[in-house]
Amino acid sequence: MPTAFWLLAGILSGPAVWAAEPQKSAAPTYSAASIVNAATNLPGPLAPNMIASVYGKDLCYVTRALGPDDVRNKVLPTSLIGTGLRVFVSGLAAVVYYASPTQVNFLVPSNLRAGPTTVQLIRDGLAGPELPVTLVDSAPGFFQLDPFTVVAAFADGSVVTKDNPAQAGQVVVLYAGGMGQTTPKTDYGTIPTIPALISHFADLQVTLNGNPVDPPLVFYAGITPGFAGLYQINVILPPDSPENPEIRVRVGPQSSPEGIHLPISPLPPQPVSAVTR
Repeated sequence: MPTAFWLLAGILSGPAVWAAEPQKSAAPTYSAASIVNAATNLPGPLAPNMIASVYGKDLCYVTRALGPDDVRNKVLPTSLIGTGLRVFVSGLAAVVYYASPTQVNFLVPSNLRAGPTTVQLIRDGLAGPELPVTLVDSAPGFFQLDPFTVVAAFADGSVVTKDNPAQAGQVVVLYAGGMGQTTPKTDYGTIPTIPALISHFADLQVTLNGNPVDPPLVFYAGITPGFAGLYQINVILPPDSPENPEIRVRVGPQSSPEGIHLPISPLPPQPVSAVTR
């Protein structure tokens, strides 16, 4: 499995931090502002097939991440073994990736449409508040190595880093969330096995320092096979790519947050041919 996949699996499994044992008589506590895009860790609208996080208190009795025993015939669970926790979006049970007393990662059902919706956590019959949230067609955001660096990989799956930067002309794979429906549609709750372009591919724009990348250089933007809710954007870096540019992706009216960079090193100077007379 490519190195980038292991990295992303760790990000989505939640932080390895100590949390106080929840009060078993207390219902889960959280707010609308604590429901965020798992890629950016920022509040805002949700999108179908987005991996989202909820932060709060008394969300779960234990800490559990999705494991092989939770998956049956490529069908993902709506409750992790031993947690007693379920997440509902518009009343539909959502896939749960990670559960702990203070954080839960879940997958927004891909069969929902844009509009007002609700999110609610229920733990062993104790219900948290049913909170109104907004669902939009897409709410793109890059997964991040750190607060300033996008998760990106080379064609061989190795990770692009400041110590191992990309160069103009290379193919890089950018990993994102919240990019919405795909064509063909993915079956909600199952692990995707084939590529599928985002439905609004024609409205996609990738920018480097605010300058759009020529559309033909963005040759795929869609679901990542083998990982429900994860998207990838395959890009050939333009020949005039700047050094360590800010990178953003826009799908229709929604754009990823500013301040995230892609490590790119400048091309080495080309030797000047001797001029003969």
